[in-house]
Amino acid sequence: MLAPRTTPDLGCVPAVMVKLSKSDLVKLDELVAELTVVRLGSASSIGTVLTTFRVFAELESMVCMCPVERTSGWAVERFHCDNFPNDTKFRQLSIAFLERAPRRFGWYDAIRPEPEQRNVVLDLESLVSRADLEQSAVYTELLVPLHLQHTHQVRALICEGASLLAWFGTFHPVSVDTRQQELMISMIPAMRRRLSIERRLDTASMQTAALETALDQLGVPAYVIGASGRIFESNQSGKALLQTRRSDVSAALQDALAGRPSSINFELVRFREHGMGDHWLAILRARGSDIRIAQAVSLAVIRFKLTSRQREVLELVLRGEANTTIAAMLAISERAVEQHVSAMFDRAAVDSRSALISLVLLGR
Repeated sequence: MLAPRTTPDLGCVPAVMVKLSKSDLVKLDELVAELTVVRLGSASSIGTVLTTFRVFAELESMVCMCPVERTSGWAVERFHCDNFPNDTKFRQLSIAFLERAPRRFGWYDAIRPEPEQRNVVLDLESLVSRADLEQSAVYTELLVPLHLQHTHQVRALICEGASLLAWFGTFHPVSVDTRQQELMISMIPAMRRRLSIERRLDTASMQTAALETALDQLGVPAYVIGASGRIFESNQSGKALLQTRRSDVSAALQDALAGRPSSINFELVRFREHGMGDHWLAILRARGSDIRIAQAVSLAVIRFKLTSRQREVLELVLRGEANTTIAAMLAISERAVEQHVSAMFDRAAVDSRSALISLVLLGR
């Protein structure tokens, strides 16, 4: 059975329950200051802060866990825990449970928590009866094996807007007192800011890699630019073009933003990132239809003295096809395609596929 209550049901804890001492406030300021510092390349400071906070708040254990939805269930974006009888076992069993858990696995919607449960401190007993708790998968598959079935679970669902950032809370042998509640409440804003920053940092490199891959699939020079014409991202074809015609590209991008005609024709697609101004995807459309590709290939055949087979290979290269696809379409070996492409590199005096595409499409 749960330990006898020593305080009333917490429910949704009011914003102010007890006046914290001066020493408590000083310690909180220190923890908040630590959470504001991001040390790139170092481990998250949340784990260290969690331990310090637990000792300072005189709580039995602490957890900060970030469940994220995957196509085959739940995964954990980050998991910090402190002072369980076996931290490793707690982490392993928690992650294993989440992998097969439904969308509502802890009396809240883990994708969009109910508004009344966001960024407030709640005792689990205010949400579920003892009988319902003991019949749940959380109880039988997680709490009992970890010998946590007699503890009080007091937690906050730290959210950014409607989105869950983390489950932040304690497993405590008795009801938490008003000071402990208020300390947890006071940590929520700083934890929310830090978790939000870390999530953005974690996804930034992945998003950049995905953007670069997508741009390279276009097969023609492409850039992500700002309102001033500043280039933020470029694919390989775009980089090759900048190496030979940087001033022309810069002027053409400015012309495209202003709606003026230019010798290098860029098509602009506007998009907006949350919290940022307008940006544009600028794609080279040097009369980029099938007719333009045919014209560019014809000029390249004359300029570089290409064979009929090399002409066929070049046209498919300009259309962004991979060597394996070209080989299948022309009924030749992939090795033969590689030899034709290498021969065109030599004749065009370039050292990459993207540079060849840029050179041929621009007719230089």
